[in-house]
Amino acid sequence: MLMCDCSREAATEIGSCVRFSSHSVFLPNPEEALSFGSGCDELEGIIAGFSDSGAAVNFYAVVEVVRKLSLVVPVDDLCLVSGPEQ
Repeated sequence: MLMCDCSREAATEIGSCVRFSSHSVFLPNPEEALSFGSGCDELEGIIAGFSDSGAAVNFYAVVEVVRKLSLVVPVDDLCLVSGPEQ
């Protein structure tokens, strides 16, 4: 899990800016996520939506990163960078 100085107190929601480890990427696989990065293990993007996992509601977040690639990441592995724009 990524260790960072970000708030876990605010709720993650569509439009939230988040930071996460490339190793947390569920889809596509983490190796593909690393291939478009800048060699950095940490990625940042905007939550575009959520996906369930069986009975677990909103278990994954669909995150659009700067390169406009949507990745599926477990919500628990996200670090909230800032709240959604008001």
